[in-house]
Amino acid sequence: MALGPFDLIGELAYEWTLNSNVAGEREQQLSGNLALGYRLHRLFTPFLEVNTVTLVRGNDTDLRGSAQVSLTPGFNVRPLPGMTVRAGVQLPVTGTRAFDYVVHGGLVWEF
Repeated sequence: MALGPFDLIGELAYEWTLNSNVAGEREQQLSGNLALGYRLHRLFTPFLEVNTVTLVRGNDTDLRGSAQVSLTPGFNVRPLPGMTVRAGVQLPVTGTRAFDYVVHGGLVWEF
């Protein structure tokens, strides 16, 4: 959703593993993401994303039932029309965490 120079994107998902080689309970998790970007230039948009993941079912008893919250600062660059390069670093902000940090990168090519 575009709100003037701001871009707002949200996502809510429920995921479950249908077939796994891991013994025990199949994982199910609820996740939600909300990102806010500000177009500094038509080719460059820095953003901040808030990510939450809750393991509903699964074998990891340390993570099950606790919300993992992280912040992802990053940026989108549009080098060509219809192409976006994006990058960000996901940093956990709660004590319940599955990782210390994650580096994300991507190339979106519209066709």
